[in-house]
Amino acid sequence: MRYGPRHNEHLSLIANEPYLQSAKAWIVYDRGPDNARLMQRAPDRACYLYDEAAGALARLQPGRRRRPPESPPG
Repeated sequence: MRYGPRHNEHLSLIANEPYLQSAKAWIVYDRGPDNARLMQRAPDRACYLYDEAAGALARLQPGRRRRPPESPPG
C-alpha cells in the first residue's frame, strides 16, 4: 500500500492479521527497498502494490529490485 500525498491520516487501509501464515491477504505499507525481504519470507504469495494517488494496482515480481514509479502529485 502506497499512500498518496492527500491521504487522510486518520484512515488506514492496512490490515494487521494475528496469524500471518493463515491470513488470506497481507495488506502492508510500501516498504520500498525492503519489499524484497518481505517477499522472500512468503515466496508462494502473489505480491501487488496499490498506489492510492494513481488508483493503480501493479504486480511486484520476486527478485525485482526497482519499485513501480511514484504517481505524479495531483
